[in-house]
Amino acid sequence: MTTRRIAALFDFDGTLTRCDTMGPFLLWILKTNPASFWELPRLAALAVPYALGALSKESIKGAALRLWRRVGPQRRREILGEFYDYAIRPRLLPGGVARLQWHRSQGHLTVMVSASVDAYLELTAERLGFERLICTQTELEPTPRVAGANCYGEEKVRRLRAEPWFDQVDWTASYAYSDHVSDLPMLRLCGHPVAANPRPDLRRLARAEKIEVLDW
Repeated sequence: MTTRRIAALFDFDGTLTRCDTMGPFLLWILKTNPASFWELPRLAALAVPYALGALSKESIKGAALRLWRRVGPQRRREILGEFYDYAIRPRLLPGGVARLQWHRSQGHLTVMVSASVDAYLELTAERLGFERLICTQTELEPTPRVAGANCYGEEKVRRLRAEPWFDQVDWTASYAYSDHVSDLPMLRLCGHPVAANPRPDLRRLARAEKIEVLDW
């Protein structure tokens, strides 16, 4: 009988980083590719409808990704490498990275599960040593857009269950880390849920559900 592996699921923004990373990503595109400024009026026009709930997160992310429209494939790769070095790495939380490295040393299946986009998370997950990445998928050609559902809340668990390795994991012995209450479905999937740097609403629920709380 094959021994099932223990998994360690990590949300990214706010769990392994000091802040959300989508905003810095868009600013980095603008900084490194001034031609993208032509897309700003279109993006700005969506801010109010999004704030009022008239636009989905998929729609706003798709509109934001169109900042890539005037960026060629080779330049995109260069921008992504620069973005990790100058914007992601300084925002990483040492305690979170140390916990990730501990799981790797134990031979656990490490999985980044994030609502942010694969455009920059693929490189980030690789640099951090994750075995698997589950996130919001994009297509950059011919026009940058979100492909499929925003990987948020229940969608994270749905995506996990769709993975071919899902049944090879001992979920009662597995770990999940997040700072946000929207990740309760993912936390409840695992026998060792951890509220990492939790926001106030998750901190309250963690106390009520006896979920471990870690601040790093």
